[in-house]
Amino acid sequence: MKILMVIPQLFYSARGTPLSAYHRIRDLQSLGHEVEVLTYGPGDAPPDPPIVVHRARGPHFSRSIRQGPSLLKIWFDFLLLLALLGRLARRRYDVLYTHEEAGFIAALVCPLLRIPFVYDMHSSLPLQIRDWGFSDLEAVVAIFRFVERFTLKR
Repeated sequence: MKILMVIPQLFYSARGTPLSAYHRIRDLQSLGHEVEVLTYGPGDAPPDPPIVVHRARGPHFSRSIRQGPSLLKIWFDFLLLLALLGRLARRRYDVLYTHEEAGFIAALVCPLLRIPFVYDMHSSLPLQIRDWGFSDLEAVVAIFRFVERFTLKR
């Protein structure tokens, strides 16, 4: 099976989601699946086994991103969306395996192209908005609640 794993983080780094995704990739490869990664522009090369990593292009404004939600991360996610559209125009995948907010991106794109996707939900987006101090405004939290529900329904 050809799998595109979409990781909205600095990949590779030995922390949180990137580390978790790395181990999932290794497991999928050991089962005989072909796994490629689409991620942000900045990041380190992953350790072995060999992993094909496609990086979003564009003005990244930073070589690092702090953990948790931020306006910078929303920009990086937009670049990731553009990169995903470009990648899907070049190659057909059997499934997209998405992490965190990349699930929302896949929920928008995959039905149009009839590609199934898996959403690996590490934590609740509306809770992250409050817990990480991004915003306490109910309107902002409601937007992320909608994004989460929309993604889960698909």
